[in-house]
Amino acid sequence: MPALVLTATGVSCITVDGAELRERIVERNETERYYVCEITESSMPLRSHRSVLAVHGRGGQSHVGWSARFFALDAETPVKLDRTFAQVYRDGLESLRALVEGRAPHE
Repeated sequence: MPALVLTATGVSCITVDGAELRERIVERNETERYYVCEITESSMPLRSHRSVLAVHGRGGQSHVGWSARFFALDAETPVKLDRTFAQVYRDGLESLRALVEGRAPHE
């Protein structure tokens, strides 16, 4: 599971394979319930990365979506980065679900 540190302006993360990154929040909308982050520092071979985390109401429930757009430094890296970010997002969303449900992650 990645190690995350949340701050008022962003996130610091170490992924399960040891990559380090820092994100900053560049846009936040409380009414529409989303925020946008950009990676500002990373040991990953990235040219740029922007992600959106949004909460949408569905009846009496909420649905959380997390998506990203990134550009790698070379042509061989995108598939590996796609897998890495997909795992980070899955783990993050599972941790959020566990928190909301009042249980430890991966119970």
